[in-house]
Amino acid sequence: MLSGIYNELEKTVELEKTKIDEWFNQNLKVLEAVKFATETGNLDEKNELNYLSKIVKSGVMSDIYIGTNEGKMIDGSGWIPPSDFDPRNRPWYKEGLNNNNFSYGKPYLDAETGKLAVTASAKLLKEDGTVRGVLGGDIILDKVSEFVDSIKIGKSGYAYIVDMETGKIMAHGANKEIIGKTLVDVDPGAKE
Repeated sequence: MLSGIYNELEKTVELEKTKIDEWFNQNLKVLEAVKFATETGNLDEKNELNYLSKIVKSGVMSDIYIGTNEGKMIDGSGWIPPSDFDPRNRPWYKEGLNNNNFSYGKPYLDAETGKLAVTASAKLLKEDGTVRGVLGGDIILDKVSEFVDSIKIGKSGYAYIVDMETGKIMAHGANKEIIGKTLVDVDPGAKE
């Protein structure tokens, strides 16, 4: 009987992991479409900003932006950076320059919202094939917690996501206050 419960739990976890992976991959598909449109659309800066703003307003991502190789920031959320802000110094920009395809960086504390977030970024090209900069998109992990919260394991179980490298809790359906803390901080017995 116990092995049947473990098998059912394993199936539930695998199914939910697949759903979360699909959700993250859908965000990457949105970014790929935006990348294609910005690389081939001949949009001036005003129309490009309007396009990025529409994506942000749709709620798919918390922010989507371009950091140019000249140090300019075009931000779909309407955020205007301070005069000394240079996107080229940001981890998402540096990682994106090495990626032709989007990939997620490490979770971080979002400066605008103060919440745990993750950025997907990739190199953005001009029509002539030279590098224009980096296109990035942010996902606030609260959204993932909402998704994780819908996962029910048995009568009282819940799900959470932990970064395997850092041990930080990335999403937690039952207790959002522990997001960003390490598993060991929350449960000292987790060291073992």
